[in-house]
Amino acid sequence: MDPPAWIFSTADLPPDTRNAAWADAMRRLRLPQVTPLGPEPMNGSVTVAVSPMGIQFALVTADAQEIAGRSDEQIEGLWLSMLIDGQGVMRAPEFETPFHPGMILCGITRSASTLTLGRRHRQLFVRLPHPAIAPRLLAHLQASVVVLDASRGMPAVFARLLEATALELATLGADHLRPVEIAVIEFLVAILAADGGARTRGGAEGARAALLHRILQRMETMLGDPELGIGSLAADVGISPRYLRRLFAAEEMNFAATLKARRLERCHADLTSPLHAQLGISAIAFRWGFNDAAHFSRSFRERYGISAREYRRDVVK
Repeated sequence: MDPPAWIFSTADLPPDTRNAAWADAMRRLRLPQVTPLGPEPMNGSVTVAVSPMGIQFALVTADAQEIAGRSDEQIEGLWLSMLIDGQGVMRAPEFETPFHPGMILCGITRSASTLTLGRRHRQLFVRLPHPAIAPRLLAHLQASVVVLDASRGMPAVFARLLEATALELATLGADHLRPVEIAVIEFLVAILAADGGARTRGGAEGARAALLHRILQRMETMLGDPELGIGSLAADVGISPRYLRRLFAAEEMNFAATLKARRLERCHADLTSPLHAQLGISAIAFRWGFNDAAHFSRSFRERYGISAREYRRDVVK
């Protein structure tokens, strides 16, 4: 089986290097500024696995720390955080709540917030890229951060799924996470839509949103196919290319731009993963459907402001 994408621990590092190494590990999670709060060097570990659709699951066990600000390196979409052990406080503009087991925090990436964890804790952090979720989901969040009460009902079932995933994460490769990613998306869509008004639940508009959701999920599973295009995807889901374009246009999305963005994001993620450290840059590009290395290089630089070679050499440690 494939191992988790990467595992990191400060346990075997010299004490005077632990805080800096921990900050590097948190940057690999695309988190903003992370500051240890205790008087001693950070004692922490991270286990990360990535699903076929690009959903990142990270189990973080650490001493007291604060995660603050916003990161432009974050992929557009949603993040989830659930404490298995510990206590904390989440703050965002005009928002503050205690954070403890039995709660799930859900937020929009690239939005400023501060999570203060005042003692040792275990936290599952999940990052969902935008195309992996229903396109209307972001628009119907009531704030940049929302709290899901996981003490009862569907959120409680969702929390148990997340906790079981966290506790078994070190044993799960990408293929094992395929049913988990589907369940996470469906739970999240259902829970958030329950509070999102009638527009998210029924009628022709809801049916179109559900269809586009399914199309985007299918796109994710086909990213590695260099022949993937609007015609082949439309045929795969049983609609016309014209109607598929209309679905994208209704959400102010463009098929070609969305496809290229997701392929670049998957390449960007692979360049940071030790699991793919032995793959050349061109091999990574071909792995995610680019069939022209020069085109990939230009597109990567346009998106991230740095070449893929420079990124791997200078940014990935």
